[in-house]
Amino acid sequence: MRQRITFLQEPQDSVDPKRLKVTNNAISTSGVKAAREDRITFGFEELPQELYRVLKASHELHVRWVGEVQYDAIAPLVSRLSPGLHVFYTPQRSSNNSYVSLSKQSMMHAESTAICYARC
Repeated sequence: MRQRITFLQEPQDSVDPKRLKVTNNAISTSGVKAAREDRITFGFEELPQELYRVLKASHELHVRWVGEVQYDAIAPLVSRLSPGLHVFYTPQRSSNNSYVSLSKQSMMHAESTAICYARC
């Protein structure tokens, strides 16, 4: 699993580089005024077999959770999604609709995990 956290700021809210603490594993500071984006990437070997088989036959799968907290958009990043779980799936052209094998149980697990992540 790989994780990347990105902070998007207005120019006037930028962080003074002198306030950054740099270590071997992190760059940190305090008092940041910014929008936060977390991106997590999983390897196929880290996934349950049922999900692995579906994704192996997929072209793209994007899963995005948008919280209920309102925020001000920063230009040019003004696109917004409504709060909730968003799943965008594109099968491979040669695929025979293998995404149907993604069971309801798997989707319910993903949904409950996303809800727990947002509220727990």
